[in-house]
Amino acid sequence: MIKIELLRPTYNGQNVLWQRLAVLSADEDRFSWIEGDPTLIDRSIPVADLRNGRPLTFDENPEEWVRCLPTLFRNGDLIVNVLEDTNPLPSELLKTPDSGEPLELHDPARSHVGAHA
Repeated sequence: MIKIELLRPTYNGQNVLWQRLAVLSADEDRFSWIEGDPTLIDRSIPVADLRNGRPLTFDENPEEWVRCLPTLFRNGDLIVNVLEDTNPLPSELLKTPDSGEPLELHDPARSHVGAHA
Protein backbone atom coordinates (compact mmCIF):
# COMPACT_ATOMS: atom_id res chain seq x y z
CA MET A 1 0.00 0.00 0.00
CA ILE A 2 1.18 3.48 -0.81
CA LYS A 3 -0.36 6.79 0.21
CA ILE A 4 0.93 10.06 -1.20
CA GLU A 5 0.08 13.71 -1.20
CA LEU A 6 0.60 16.16 -4.03
CA LEU A 7 1.91 19.53 -2.95
CA ARG A 8 2.41 22.82 -4.74
CA PRO A 9 5.03 25.26 -3.49
CA THR A 10 3.85 28.83 -3.07
CA TYR A 11 5.72 31.86 -1.84
CA ASN A 12 4.10 34.42 0.45
CA GLY A 13 6.90 36.99 0.21
CA GLN A 14 8.85 35.56 3.14
CA ASN A 15 8.41 31.78 3.20
CA VAL A 16 7.75 28.87 0.91
CA LEU A 17 4.43 27.30 1.85
CA TRP A 18 3.32 23.86 0.71
CA GLN A 19 -0.30 23.75 -0.42
CA ARG A 20 -1.79 20.27 -0.37
CA LEU A 21 -3.66 19.68 -3.61
CA ALA A 22 -4.52 16.00 -3.28
CA VAL A 23 -4.09 12.81 -1.29
CA LEU A 24 -4.34 9.42 -2.97
CA SER A 25 -3.58 5.82 -2.16
CA ALA A 26 -3.31 2.50 -3.91
CA ASP A 27 -3.11 -1.06 -2.66
CA GLU A 28 -2.56 -3.78 -5.26
CA ASP A 29 -5.58 -3.30 -7.57
CA ARG A 30 -7.44 -0.72 -5.46
CA PHE A 31 -7.04 3.00 -5.99
CA SER A 32 -8.56 5.74 -3.88
CA TRP A 33 -8.57 9.49 -4.44
CA ILE A 34 -8.92 10.64 -0.83
CA GLU A 35 -8.75 14.40 -1.15
CA GLY A 36 -8.50 17.01 -3.91
CA ASP A 37 -9.36 17.28 -7.58
CA PRO A 38 -9.31 13.86 -9.32
CA THR A 39 -8.56 15.53 -12.67
CA LEU A 40 -5.20 16.76 -11.34
CA ILE A 41 -3.43 13.66 -12.66
CA ASP A 42 -4.17 11.90 -15.94
CA ARG A 43 -4.08 8.19 -15.15
CA SER A 44 -3.71 7.37 -18.87
CA ILE A 45 -0.10 8.66 -18.84
CA PRO A 46 2.52 5.93 -18.32
CA VAL A 47 5.22 6.48 -15.70
CA ALA A 48 8.78 5.16 -15.62
CA ASP A 49 8.81 2.01 -13.49
CA LEU A 50 11.77 2.63 -11.20
CA ARG A 51 12.18 -1.08 -10.48
CA ASN A 52 12.86 -2.08 -14.10
CA GLY A 53 13.07 1.11 -16.19
CA ARG A 54 10.10 0.23 -18.40
CA PRO A 55 6.95 2.30 -18.97
CA LEU A 56 4.16 1.37 -16.56
CA THR A 57 0.49 2.15 -17.00
CA PHE A 58 -2.03 2.70 -14.25
CA ASP A 59 -4.11 -0.26 -15.47
CA GLU A 60 -1.13 -2.64 -15.23
CA ASN A 61 -0.38 -1.94 -11.56
CA PRO A 62 -2.11 0.98 -9.81
CA GLU A 63 0.00 0.69 -6.64
CA GLU A 64 3.35 0.74 -8.44
CA TRP A 65 2.10 3.48 -10.80
CA VAL A 66 1.34 5.71 -7.78
CA ARG A 67 4.74 4.83 -6.26
CA CYS A 68 6.48 5.97 -9.47
CA LEU A 69 4.49 9.20 -9.90
CA PRO A 70 7.50 11.37 -8.99
CA THR A 71 8.95 10.51 -12.40
CA LEU A 72 6.18 12.63 -13.97
CA PHE A 73 6.97 15.81 -12.06
CA ARG A 74 10.38 17.20 -13.02
CA ASN A 75 9.81 20.96 -12.95
CA GLY A 76 8.75 21.47 -9.33
CA ASP A 77 5.18 22.61 -10.04
CA LEU A 78 3.90 19.57 -8.17
CA ILE A 79 5.78 17.67 -5.49
CA VAL A 80 4.96 14.11 -4.48
CA ASN A 81 5.33 13.43 -0.77
CA VAL A 82 5.06 9.81 0.36
CA LEU A 83 2.93 9.55 3.49
CA GLU A 84 3.02 5.75 3.80
CA ASP A 85 4.59 2.96 1.76
CA THR A 86 4.55 -0.73 2.66
CA ASN A 87 6.76 -1.69 -0.31
CA PRO A 88 9.25 1.16 -0.85
CA LEU A 89 11.78 1.13 -3.63
CA PRO A 90 15.04 -0.56 -2.63
CA SER A 91 17.83 1.87 -1.79
CA GLU A 92 20.05 0.47 -4.57
CA LEU A 93 17.52 1.80 -7.10
CA LEU A 94 17.89 5.29 -5.65
CA LYS A 95 21.57 5.83 -6.43
CA THR A 96 22.87 8.70 -8.51
CA PRO A 97 24.23 7.45 -11.84
CA ASP A 98 27.58 9.21 -11.55
CA SER A 99 28.60 8.53 -7.95
CA GLY A 100 26.78 5.39 -6.91
CA GLU A 101 25.86 7.20 -3.71
CA PRO A 102 22.25 6.97 -2.46
CA LEU A 103 20.04 9.91 -3.24
CA GLU A 104 18.97 11.91 -0.25
CA LEU A 105 15.19 11.81 -0.26
CA HIS A 106 13.50 14.43 1.83
CA ASP A 107 10.06 15.17 3.07
CA PRO A 108 9.12 18.57 1.59
CA ALA A 109 6.65 19.09 4.40
CA ARG A 110 9.53 18.98 6.91
CA SER A 111 12.39 20.49 4.92
CA HIS A 112 11.07 23.91 4.08
CA VAL A 113 10.47 27.21 5.77
CA GLY A 114 6.76 27.60 6.41
CA ALA A 115 3.94 25.11 6.64
CA HIS A 116 1.07 23.64 4.69
CA ALA A 117 -1.22 26.35 3.40
